[in-house]
Amino acid sequence: MSRIQVVAMTIQRERSFLLGRRSLAKAVAPGYWCPISGKIDAGESEEQALVREAHEEIAVQIRPTRKLARIDCDLRQCTLHWWLVDLIKGDPVINNEENSEIAWFTFAEIARLKPVFPEDVAIYRSLTEDQH
Repeated sequence: MSRIQVVAMTIQRERSFLLGRRSLAKAVAPGYWCPISGKIDAGESEEQALVREAHEEIAVQIRPTRKLARIDCDLRQCTLHWWLVDLIKGDPVINNEENSEIAWFTFAEIARLKPVFPEDVAIYRSLTEDQH
């Protein structure tokens, strides 16, 4: 079985990061706080998928700036391609059924969120440490 390729975007505003709470109707990670993310469509680059997903899920324009990590998730049979992105235009709002909530969190708040994946917390920790 081939792994599902997924992009995950890290959007930062001052010292806070944007996360979405996955809808309870989602088959994968329902109710989890996660970065805005989505599957890479056939023939699409990671950067193109990021731009599309940002528009579809939170109605904003972004610019991918730097790939942060590639994480194989055994439980979910997917590969997550984490990217740092710049918010170019718009204020994030829920634009489809993927997330039930979106909110800005500092790293300290992310570390206390439940449920959240430890791999996600590690990415946000590394970004916070880079700023010191």
